[in-house]
Amino acid sequence: MKFRAMIGEQEVVRFKWALAGLSASSAELEVEFLFPAGAEPHSLGRVLGIAIAPILEQRVRVQHERANS
Repeated sequence: MKFRAMIGEQEVVRFKWALAGLSASSAELEVEFLFPAGAEPHSLGRVLGIAIAPILEQRVRVQHERANS
């Protein structure tokens, strides 16, 4: 499962839910901060990624557990 955080038309954070094992409890949420070549790093992108990551992780874990129960 993948999610993207956008500021305007620019993708600034990419979230990827990866199952590391057989259950949702062993899964990981990877957070990738994106900066286009030659562009100034956008501090709002980092804040957005750090703030949203735990919310997305919990939401996907719950959905995955419901689907597999």
